[in-house]
Amino acid sequence: MLKDLSPEKLGRIVGISKSGVVDYERGFIDIYYEQSVQFAKALGTEPNTFMDEYTLFCMPGYGNRIRKIRDMYGVSQQTFSEMIGCERSNEAIWEAEFRSIHPQRSMYYAIKALAENIGIDINKLIADPDQYVDEYAAFVDHDCAKKIKYLRALYGVKQEEFGRLAGCQDGSSAVSLWEHGITKPLRKNYIGIKKLVEQKGLSIDLLNEDPEFYKDTYFKFIEQDCGRKVRYLRLLYGVHQEEFAAMIGCRGNSVSEWEAGNYFPTRQSFAGIERLALQKDVDLDAWHENPDLYRDDFTEFLNSDTVEILKKIRSAYQMSQEQFCSLIGVSRTCYHSWENPQKKRFPSRKHFEIIKALALEKGIDIHDA
Repeated sequence: MLKDLSPEKLGRIVGISKSGVVDYERGFIDIYYEQSVQFAKALGTEPNTFMDEYTLFCMPGYGNRIRKIRDMYGVSQQTFSEMIGCERSNEAIWEAEFRSIHPQRSMYYAIKALAENIGIDINKLIADPDQYVDEYAAFVDHDCAKKIKYLRALYGVKQEEFGRLAGCQDGSSAVSLWEHGITKPLRKNYIGIKKLVEQKGLSIDLLNEDPEFYKDTYFKFIEQDCGRKVRYLRLLYGVHQEEFAAMIGCRGNSVSEWEAGNYFPTRQSFAGIERLALQKDVDLDAWHENPDLYRDDFTEFLNSDTVEILKKIRSAYQMSQEQFCSLIGVSRTCYHSWENPQKKRFPSRKHFEIIKALALEKGIDIHDA
């Protein structure tokens, strides 16, 4: 021993028999952390001197180390205990460090083998368990809402459909909560989400490391104000939704769904949108960096309460719809649809300019109306 102490004297210091000290010296009994501290104090050295890899693993905190390995596998205690070859109750006791009960050496070797199978260095795990973060934790702990939105946009589906694809029974409400950062997907949902990532040829590690990594012009377009952008481009061409859909090459009601925010354009449809934007010299990437780049009086008007604004201007002239539509130069049916919130019809840019001039004649700022 380090100090010149007889087994008998060392035993008296640490509170065990002489034969007990001999058994420790000959390796008949494992020296765990608690005994190592006592021996180290008596012999003037460090506790680690008396410990091997197994007993170092079983130092306080071993429950967290075991849990880290299990988390990296993404399985329940029941499944992990079956992988080790023990009862679930034993595995639960180890993770809880209940009464300092830890795995036996044979169980430790089984746990170590599982750790090494997924690239965990057991010595690094002993030194700092927190350096190992499983995929699920990395996914839900950093920009989870942003990743969910990106993946759903990539599939071009509603929240309910994305929830179904991810294996979530209560699809719509669950995905909505995820995207708003109110809740996070459960581990069982993550398995489905990861499959969706891989089906698109993406790397979950890269997505976790940098959620912006896969952003391209398409995603930037749908990420924010997608409906407003589609409407702006459509109005640049001065066409109705059905006509714009035909120009893009998609179903007639698709544009209506996009503008209402119910769906995102698919990548295939976006190719048509991008082509139409380029024909009008609209830089989609620059638009993402500066959302106000392509705002003008007309688009601001369309993003406001157009029904109330038109009613206010018409009231200033004290005219009926039939009289006011003649002043603008449209049919009564057309004007009536503008003031009907259910119709969701809006003046063209040409007619907006006339309405704006009429408002100014009455001292009405159309944007403050």
